[in-house]
Amino acid sequence: MSQMSVLLILWNLTFRGNTLAFVRPVLHVYPTSGFVKEGEYLKLECGKDKAGTVYWYKNEEQFKTTPTNIYEILVNSKTGGSYSCKRHYHWLVSAPAVTVIVLSKEMLTLDAKQQHALRGEKIVMNCRTPFQNLRGRKRFQWYQNNKFIKETEDGSLTIGSAKRSDEASYRCELGMSYRKWVSNNLTITVSDGNVAFHVVPVSPLEGESMKLNCRYKYNLQWETTLSFYKKDEMIHSMKSTNGETAYNIKINSVADSGLYSCKISWYTSRSIDVHVQERFAKPVLRVGSTAEVFEGFPITLTCIVRAARPSVQLHYSFYRDNAALEAVRHHGAVYTINAAAANFSGNYVCEVIETVYSLRKRSNSIHISVKQRFAKPVLRVEPAEVFEGLQFTLTCTVPAALPSVRLHYSFYRDSAALQTAPDRGSVYTINSAAANVSGNYACEAIDTVYRLMKRSNSIHISVKQAFAIPMLTVHPEGQLFDGQRVKLVCWIEEYTSQASLWYSFYRNEVPLQSPSDHSNYISESAHPTDSGTYHCEVTDGNVWKRSHQLYLSIRRIPVSKPELIIQPGKDLIEGDPGSLICSVSNGSLPIYYQFYNSSSVELYWELSNNTELVYNIGPISRSDEGLYHCSVRNEVTGPQHSEDIEITVIVPVTDAVLTFFVNGTEIQSGDRLVLRCRVREGTEPQFVWYRDNTPLRNGSASYQVTADGGELVIHSFQRDDVGRYHCAAINKGANHTIFNVTSDYIEFTLRAQGYSKEIVASLLPVLLLVGLVVLWYYIHWRDTGNSSTVSQPRRSQPSDEGAAASNLEYAVVGAARTAGKSIVFSSDGKKDSKTDPDDYCITYATLNLSEPSLDEDGGDGNIYMNIPRK
Repeated sequence: MSQMSVLLILWNLTFRGNTLAFVRPVLHVYPTSGFVKEGEYLKLECGKDKAGTVYWYKNEEQFKTTPTNIYEILVNSKTGGSYSCKRHYHWLVSAPAVTVIVLSKEMLTLDAKQQHALRGEKIVMNCRTPFQNLRGRKRFQWYQNNKFIKETEDGSLTIGSAKRSDEASYRCELGMSYRKWVSNNLTITVSDGNVAFHVVPVSPLEGESMKLNCRYKYNLQWETTLSFYKKDEMIHSMKSTNGETAYNIKINSVADSGLYSCKISWYTSRSIDVHVQERFAKPVLRVGSTAEVFEGFPITLTCIVRAARPSVQLHYSFYRDNAALEAVRHHGAVYTINAAAANFSGNYVCEVIETVYSLRKRSNSIHISVKQRFAKPVLRVEPAEVFEGLQFTLTCTVPAALPSVRLHYSFYRDSAALQTAPDRGSVYTINSAAANVSGNYACEAIDTVYRLMKRSNSIHISVKQAFAIPMLTVHPEGQLFDGQRVKLVCWIEEYTSQASLWYSFYRNEVPLQSPSDHSNYISESAHPTDSGTYHCEVTDGNVWKRSHQLYLSIRRIPVSKPELIIQPGKDLIEGDPGSLICSVSNGSLPIYYQFYNSSSVELYWELSNNTELVYNIGPISRSDEGLYHCSVRNEVTGPQHSEDIEITVIVPVTDAVLTFFVNGTEIQSGDRLVLRCRVREGTEPQFVWYRDNTPLRNGSASYQVTADGGELVIHSFQRDDVGRYHCAAINKGANHTIFNVTSDYIEFTLRAQGYSKEIVASLLPVLLLVGLVVLWYYIHWRDTGNSSTVSQPRRSQPSDEGAAASNLEYAVVGAARTAGKSIVFSSDGKKDSKTDPDDYCITYATLNLSEPSLDEDGGDGNIYMNIPRK
């Protein structure tokens, strides 16, 4: 909002009655313009006499007393009023009152409908207050081009039909009770024709946006095209349905100045001349006052902007041949090159950047040519070929230099400075060349005054050597392990001399042997104590050369996962010896072995220098049955456990017994007979039933063998079932070993009808005799020791009666061996090719337990047995 003025009104007061005979004081107000703004200071001065008490009044009420004639007040909204003062001479004398009106910070807002009008259009201006309630009578004063034209109460001014003479600047004012409010200035334009066009602002600054407004006088009922022009060239076109539109343009430079207009259909607006104002002028680049620029001289570049608006913030950049130079601190206008070099020659420009609107302006370029103080040096070497152990000389020459130039020289090999003489002359000598001094050499000339440095092109010098630096290699490569054979080779590449070479090998700087003409060193069995740093040295008697260092780490071998096996096998026969063998495929010795059973109870341990350890269990008993495993470890590996392995103990069958569940052996025809075969002990026995030494096959209609083979059931005893019955129990051991025991014979007969008592009475003596024979036979058989595992051998003759059990297969039994009192057979024999598969097949084997005596009959000495079918 614009500010109100303070109206200073002075009244000259006179005393009523006679004129006094002294000077009346005068109240002066500063500022003298009569206007004071909120926030400023109002200065009151009562007369020119500074001494004496002064009484100050506002609106005829005293509000302050001061010892001097000056009083200052910080102006606020309540400062306005009628001020006066009184001075004390012999009595109080009053100064004329002064009215102070305060300009409010708040402004009136003046706007207009059809601010940019066409001739004959109605214009309505409204003066709006920034506050809601304003006590007292309001009177708005209207000014045209700063001349009062009218006063209204409602704050509006209407021009019924605009004329060209109405085109002017308008404002309104509102004054009440020592305060005044002033509006903004509003420019009204009136154009001829049917198209109104105006530009805001008419004089924009570079970087600002300019708004082009185009309006048709009458309301359109259809879509039409509105176009904007600059210097009669269309710059933008758009469609409109209401005949009014606006277009914004970004002003980039003064080149955007010119005449702008718009066109609707065939109607063209008036042209408005837009003048773009520069924010800052095009910069000018200045170089320091030196006419010629030599190497080492400083160069100062100054970027000058001759005109710029005070609020513009500028940054400066400098360029050489369009490449940006290092930024100046705080982006200042001065760029300094402390010491010019020949490669600094080129075209220089500066660029100025306005930071708010990102405006850029670049100066014209200036060419700067930097002249040399001395030429680039040239390096020469003598002799042309350099040999190991010989002297060579480097000479640094500067072809041209100003007479006043004083130069020092430095020499470099592979960019590393060489130690030079104190005088830093142009010659550098190496008295004894070594192979390691080969490289790229260069020299550098230094101007001691301006510290200019120029380096020559590099020259590669290769010192020819007597023999190459030896290389130490190890075989095999990679990680070495305990006990491994290790070979060190000291290898020299491209040795063409006839001189003999001598080799020495070192571990941790300690020689391993005396110098020798052998280029290798062998350790047949390396150990961890041999770990260390190795190198070799070679000499031809004149030159000693040392290889690189090679660190060898000889590690202990981690022990592998053990494997546990059982000898002679997992299935062991009770009483036979057995052993557990724990072995590893690799691992450094010694190895700590441990054996465990299924309860993880340690059975045995031993620290061994072998990769295999045997634990003998001893004679196998049934308590040895179960899971076993072993573990191993050495100094570099924790416990490694084998897989669990199971021992199965096989108990041979013993003491087969045949029992039955009827009274007597004479069976009534049609009765049910159940025979049961049992053994005292034995692992998984299988049973075979015989009648009259003929095996009975399962599946017959007259009898049935249970699933486990232990019972024979004759459902209805008949004449065909009469005979001598016995059973055999069989089980298998390791390596196809078979155990067999046979029960006693029991003969069953068929009871005769009506004559049973007489038959029994007649047969009783015979039965008693048979019983005595059987008892004698049993005692004799027990004494011979066969009752433990195998029954007395009996010959079995093929018979057509009955059939062999379907689950049995018959094979020739091989040679037998004795196990205690048992007779053990091997079942790896072959079936007799002459035997019909459907016939009863009796397996047999020659035992050869002892030579037959002359008392024995002419038997073949075989034992016949039955083998279960697979």
